[in-house]
Amino acid sequence: MKRFKTPVRIISTVLATSLVWAGAVSCLYMKNPVGKKVGDAYDIIRKNFVLDYDEDFVKDYTIASMVQALGDRYSAFYPKGYYEKLDRNIQGHYYGIGVVVTVESETNELLITSVQEGAAADRAGIKAGDILVKVGSTEVNGDKLDEAVKLIQVDEKGLGTTVKLTLKRNGEEYKADVVREKIVSKTVESKVIEGDIGYIKVHSFDNETYGEFKEHAEKIKDAKYFILDLRDNGGGTLYSMRNIANMLLPKCTLTTFEYKDGKRTEIKTNGKQKITAPMCVLVNGGSASASELLTAALHDNGRAAVIGEQTYGKAIAQVTIPFEYENGKAVSAMYLTYAKYLTPSGEYIHGKGITPDVISSLPENYEEGDEDTQLETAIEYLRKEETKKI
Repeated sequence: MKRFKTPVRIISTVLATSLVWAGAVSCLYMKNPVGKKVGDAYDIIRKNFVLDYDEDFVKDYTIASMVQALGDRYSAFYPKGYYEKLDRNIQGHYYGIGVVVTVESETNELLITSVQEGAAADRAGIKAGDILVKVGSTEVNGDKLDEAVKLIQVDEKGLGTTVKLTLKRNGEEYKADVVREKIVSKTVESKVIEGDIGYIKVHSFDNETYGEFKEHAEKIKDAKYFILDLRDNGGGTLYSMRNIANMLLPKCTLTTFEYKDGKRTEIKTNGKQKITAPMCVLVNGGSASASELLTAALHDNGRAAVIGEQTYGKAIAQVTIPFEYENGKAVSAMYLTYAKYLTPSGEYIHGKGITPDVISSLPENYEEGDEDTQLETAIEYLRKEETKKI
């Protein structure tokens, strides 16, 4: 099985993290000791440094460094340009052609690992396994990954424009002209197993996921049993996860948020449960944050058994705080950890994760297409539980 570097569709944090210069200046006026120290340092630089420098970059890097110094890898500062990408990712859609690209570790080529069904790239004949060689007249490879993404993706104003690509398949080059469009990321998939088991896999929780989940839930509504697969689901928005929880749980505690001042806010489901079939949840070490929160709620409220491997252990929540605005729109922001969350049973699982009711692991050399032993364990569990009731 080939090993690839991290897919590009998930936007990486480019700068460390910290508090923008405008904030530092305001801190100075408020006689904040940190703000004064930062302001004094910049005054020395401004008065004495003889070489040219990018003042905006210094401001952003100062903020980024301040946030990084907090020692929390989940907090970050997103300067102008990067915040827009973060926001687009959370929204669950972007403007492009509908492919996921990775760097092939052995050849440093840009490998298309998946093509979204029905999207622009799919209609243009591009397939998973193709190599991206050029975007327009610009040659691209693993060292130009970010540049390739920037050349292909656009903002809303670029909808309907065409990008000319040169690709390679089985060693032969070919060209494709692809019209950019709004791409809604597919985060949910479903199927019916053995005629009576409804299966839904949720890859992440973004703002489009709830709508997708409702559509897939309708497809498996007559199933006798239900399996929710949250393996490798790294989390996402509370909005999306909470709405899905409302479909799976009766009126109950979903989670409790604990803030810096010690105050707590209990979050409950709305009592409008739609799926009532006996169920279990599949998890693994890649199940984190919102997926752990949902798993704990299903487990602690007696709604589902948990099957698989120990989860990641992220029980802190982040909030996006707009920092700078242009024309009434946020262009930079801080992404700060602002709360801890507790399971309905009151446990703080950060750094520990959730231990499944039934431990099940995939074979060491498992590849897509091999027998999914964890899924088989879930099926067996549901069948046995029903036998017990009979």
